[in-house]
Amino acid sequence: MISGGFDAEGKKMNFKPINRSKILFALALMLTISLIACSQLPQINAQTSGTISINNGATHTNSTSVTLTISAINATEMCFSNDNSTWSNWETYGTSKSWTIIDVEDTQTVYAQFRDSTNQTSFASSGIILDVTPPTVDPYWELYSTNTVFFDARYSTDNYGIRNATWDLGDGNITRNYSYFTHTYASPGNYAVNLTLTDYADNSASMILNVTVPDLSTIATPTPAPTMTAQPTTNPTQQPTNQPTATTAPYDRDPLTIVVLIGAIGIIAVVILAIVLVLRKKPKAKPSKPSEQSPPPKQAPPPQQPQPSTPAGPAESNFTI
Repeated sequence: MISGGFDAEGKKMNFKPINRSKILFALALMLTISLIACSQLPQINAQTSGTISINNGATHTNSTSVTLTISAINATEMCFSNDNSTWSNWETYGTSKSWTIIDVEDTQTVYAQFRDSTNQTSFASSGIILDVTPPTVDPYWELYSTNTVFFDARYSTDNYGIRNATWDLGDGNITRNYSYFTHTYASPGNYAVNLTLTDYADNSASMILNVTVPDLSTIATPTPAPTMTAQPTTNPTQQPTNQPTATTAPYDRDPLTIVVLIGAIGIIAVVILAIVLVLRKKPKAKPSKPSEQSPPPKQAPPPQQPQPSTPAGPAESNFTI
């Protein structure tokens, strides 16, 4: 195929024919290179894809012996450590490993290192809580109503928490996962109730309660005793005697009563004294008003000196012109 065109001066240009086979070959070569590169990526990144888990991902354990689940692409060898400093010897890669963690009740971490055929390495780690202390069982019960008992385990404790509470109620019934509840028995009697507590590391502890459900129908309600009434006497009435009847002296009264009487007498005496003083008090003479007082005696005027005479002027007039 030949294609042509015109240049800027209007002359016709002829082009060489396009070779389609070369173009197809170049495209096929580029595609092949891309596929080879993609297939090699997992091997290039193998050192970054290793993972481990302890006891299938459990969060707590009560044993130092654990099982590691391992996954690492293209790894050929592996080794492990409890402190990320001291490592075990390199060994052939596997998907499972028995391991012993540090014997201290706390979060323990296991470190893993993987290596492939080109000596490229990758790291992974996982943690688990070591707990070997069982719960402290402290149950409580009381009679709630007829044949009904209230049970409570909320006073029980554990260092990392209680996962499950199982109550064997002694009558064939078993209750799980309830810290407090009520249970009604079919009949009165004595029941051995067993409480078992389990924490998140599968440590467990139990306690038996001796529960007595009384038969309230056999308990008689106490009746009040009859009131005793005075019986008539057949003895003759005693004859009066000449001896005077004994009376209670004033000083035999209650001390509080005596204090009150003395206070009342004192108040009455003060009131009487005040009245007497008011009556004996003489009224003062009221001062007379200035208008009612007699005027002071007039004094003789001093002798007048003769004044020089002045000529009389014209008399003032009340009219105006």
